[in-house]
Amino acid sequence: CANHIHIEASTETDEMNAAIDETVSKIARRMRKYKTRLLKKHRARNETIKHLEEAVFATEVLETEKEEIEPVIVHKENYKIRPLFQDEAIMDLEMSERGFLVFKNAATDRLAIVFKRKDGDYGMIEPSTD
Repeated sequence: CANHIHIEASTETDEMNAAIDETVSKIARRMRKYKTRLLKKHRARNETIKHLEEAVFATEVLETEKEEIEPVIVHKENYKIRPLFQDEAIMDLEMSERGFLVFKNAATDRLAIVFKRKDGDYGMIEPSTD
């Protein structure tokens, strides 16, 4: 359900106790950040995400032949899609260590993907069959 949060953190060190301490610190920091956001009740759903612009490429560029290397799937996992508003999706993304979040947009009832851009802002993709 959308009222529960899932916080992920991981640390790799040679010392097990140090890794546990650092991971717990990361989780605590993310929980404080989540609680602060909830208390602010920042609900400006339309301003939190900048939509991506479509890029059109020339056919010649796309058809140039290069040495084809067969891609290999090295990791597969199941992913539960939850209904969330855009700001909730951003909060969940910040709480996890993932680069993206797939969710069902509660406002539009459509599948959406939110991700953090290199400039620090967020992007969102809403696939369509059009």
